[in-house]
Amino acid sequence: MFATNATPKLIMKLNKIVDDVKEYSSKIDGVSSKYIWGSDQYGVNFINRDGKAILWFGIWYPFWEKHLKPLCFGFDVKNSPENIINKFKELYTNKTINYEFEGENLILSWVNKDDLSGDCLGYITKEIEWLLINLLEVYQNKEG
Repeated sequence: MFATNATPKLIMKLNKIVDDVKEYSSKIDGVSSKYIWGSDQYGVNFINRDGKAILWFGIWYPFWEKHLKPLCFGFDVKNSPENIINKFKELYTNKTINYEFEGENLILSWVNKDDLSGDCLGYITKEIEWLLINLLEVYQNKEG
């Protein structure tokens, strides 16, 4: 059931944000992306040149329902190097959650509710671009 008449508009806005972030961030050198969707999520996996998923961004309904945050981003800790986990925690000090779900150990952050008001597309796409560039630098330093 929809809580208010605004809910369908919110869902459409969130979908547009995911689409725009995918389009914008896929232009970063060394990053490709693919949609991930299912009954409980609509998002994007960002992948580095080595084919490694480095970040997921999108709408994940279990997280939204539990934490009241419709847009989140992060990755599975089991499949990520410690320096990437540490960089993510450094960039989002006091704004990460370790989240266990169906056997996965995820580290997640989120888009604040206030950041979803008005014309938020530019801000959110720049935020994810900034994060991807920072994570890519860590991956490249590890390899270099």
